[in-house]
Amino acid sequence: MVSFSVARDQASFDAYLRQVKCVILKDGMRVTVTGSPGMFGSRAEFVFRGQRFWTTREGLNYGE
Repeated sequence: MVSFSVARDQASFDAYLRQVKCVILKDGMRVTVTGSPGMFGSRAEFVFRGQRFWTTREGLNYGE
């Protein structure tokens, strides 16, 4: 999705969303982090409604 955004390829971006391979979480939604990116990693694993997902480190707000 990032590469589609960088290339400004809206059609491919929309097609990817329609394939239901991607979930857009809204601010404030609670998830369970199951794999921390650690100090040098860039990917975090989390569970939302029983489904396992991955996101970039910046994709999650770990709160207070």
